[in-house]
Amino acid sequence: MKLSRSYAGIFLLATLATGCSNNPQKTLVELSIPNSMIENETEKLYFYEEGAETPIDSVDIPASEPNASDRVVKHELSADTTKRIIASYSDLFIYLFSEPGTVKGNLKTDFSVRGTTLNDEFAEFESTLQKEMEPLQLKAEMTKREDNLTDRQKDSVYMSLENEEEALAARMYSDVISKHLNDILGAVLLEESYALLTPQQFIDFTNKSSDVVKKYPKMQDLITITKNALATSEGKPYQEVTGIDPKNEKELRLSQFVKPGNYTIVDFWASWCGPCRREIKVLQNIYNKYKNQKFQIVGVAIWDEPSKTLQAIDKLVIQWPIIFQHAERTNKKEHKYGISAIPTLILIDPNGTILVRSHSSDEIEKILKEAFEK
Repeated sequence: MKLSRSYAGIFLLATLATGCSNNPQKTLVELSIPNSMIENETEKLYFYEEGAETPIDSVDIPASEPNASDRVVKHELSADTTKRIIASYSDLFIYLFSEPGTVKGNLKTDFSVRGTTLNDEFAEFESTLQKEMEPLQLKAEMTKREDNLTDRQKDSVYMSLENEEEALAARMYSDVISKHLNDILGAVLLEESYALLTPQQFIDFTNKSSDVVKKYPKMQDLITITKNALATSEGKPYQEVTGIDPKNEKELRLSQFVKPGNYTIVDFWASWCGPCRREIKVLQNIYNKYKNQKFQIVGVAIWDEPSKTLQAIDKLVIQWPIIFQHAERTNKKEHKYGISAIPTLILIDPNGTILVRSHSSDEIEKILKEAFEK
């Protein structure tokens, strides 16, 4: 299952600064760290504004008490506004909002703390989200153990569960975001759920949000990406894609393969992406079924390396042309298609109009069957 703490997977959160105050608010942080996780007697706990490389504060981890399983770090943070902070020791970390009051957590068992309004709401949301996901994750585990299912049948079940999981998570995020369009929690959850929301949902939320959300770091980049995605959504004309042939590094253009009168599937993918590889297996069946019709598939490899793309082409026996786009081009917010999650599949109709934009080929397959099997 691919659900994780962060869905965007592409962007780091950073500092929110909406003004200064003569009376900075104080947050007393009490964090437990298991003795077994501490390597030396003299260690520090560091505090970062999320996305920053340099800590804003640090504190010595106290010496171990006799017979104690944990060491408790107590430290007061001062901030002029509510910010999102990471407390970090080694590879342990915990999120917190710098609200007035006392917050407590355990670096081994938690990713968030409790004790103040936003911290409690964030922790409760994450706990509820995980509980709601457990039945779907259990189904996935049971499917993995099924000996009477083929790999293809299992892949179909996994994809169905992933779609169900993402739809459930999107609803849960949306419910909470709609109640926090004027504070930092709404900004954090909106960015976390970016890949789950439709472009129109994301734009609708940001349009209704206050400047606290709109000015959140990276939010403007996400808005630009989303607008690009909407400009290449269903009903819009397809836009050119340029790159190289990973086999010989010659320039390729999408327009070389999109022919008037033909249906064309454009598959944005990467070699390291498990769902992409599973979707390619489905596309192979579609390709073999309709390759003698007015039909073409074009793969666009992004966020990858040419050598790894070539290896995947050979291993997956991909029969259609692949356009490789270098990472420095596809990681920019200016990408014409506003790709934020892969696989992204686009079906272009015989007139050059985008009929479908999706993360799976289900709807595309239905349209092609109707077009070619009358």
